[in-house]
Amino acid sequence: MCTAISYHGSAHLFGRTLDVTETYRESVLITPRTMPLHFHAVPNLEQHYAFIGIGSKLYDTQFYYDAVNEHGLAIAGLRFPDNAVYHPKRADRANVTPYELIGWILGQCKTIADVRSLVKPLNLLNIPYNEQLPLAPLHWMVADQKAAIVLEPMADGLHVYENPFGVLTNNPPFPFMRDYVSLYRDVSAEGSENRLAPDIAMPQYCTGIAGHGLPGDFSSPSRFVRSLFLRSHVSDGNTLSESVSAYFHIMDNLAVPKGAVRTENGQSVSTAYTCCCDQDTATYYFITYENRTIRSVSLWGTGEDKDFVL
Repeated sequence: MCTAISYHGSAHLFGRTLDVTETYRESVLITPRTMPLHFHAVPNLEQHYAFIGIGSKLYDTQFYYDAVNEHGLAIAGLRFPDNAVYHPKRADRANVTPYELIGWILGQCKTIADVRSLVKPLNLLNIPYNEQLPLAPLHWMVADQKAAIVLEPMADGLHVYENPFGVLTNNPPFPFMRDYVSLYRDVSAEGSENRLAPDIAMPQYCTGIAGHGLPGDFSSPSRFVRSLFLRSHVSDGNTLSESVSAYFHIMDNLAVPKGAVRTENGQSVSTAYTCCCDQDTATYYFITYENRTIRSVSLWGTGEDKDFVL
């Protein structure tokens, strides 16, 4: 479970919740321009764009969950079980493993147009990092300051979808979500109109009836609809501080408290962290389950220490 939102108002913001049963000492990670990026089957990048994000450092390798580069291009990987399919190596394709994808894209692309071009020959490899670290089933949302796309690796290859909603959750695949939201097209931030019996006086029985019919559960389709509604209606203010605050208020409505969702084997799912990056300054803001204070780390070395462990 996870939710990602691209939120463009007075600022260009991108972020996500990470909803998991266990964590791997996630921390803020920074990859400078001169840190070599090594890949399994495509040429290494000795020089590339710098980027910052959140992930885990295991086996002396940085595994990003989400990140933004120096040009404001941002990406997040969300769980996509039962649908994500990775493939054997193909000689006619750019073969990249799923855990390499974020660095491969952010190191080379400035815009969504660059990403579309880069991923045309992409084949996501079914090769895990090692036996202790199997591949996670993922799909990704990528966004610049103007547009967003979704990358979904399926049995028939990689699908690239335009994402005008600026929202991504988990299963089912994106085309289902794209159609499903139309069921809620009449949900409004205003008071409801009496369409049940227009000839009978029916005053609203309470305040706060706006948003009536909006799904409130934690399923992926419900979070998708709720994210889109909040993204479309929450006021972000006139300053960066107000925009960041608005973003976290939106994500608070999508976060999972411990005990509210359990897996089939009884494990509790909860939101380990919520992050929000300013795409114009490459600054990362984040809160954790235990610490609701908004902290920040900049790609350019200001804010909290970059090795701060969540």
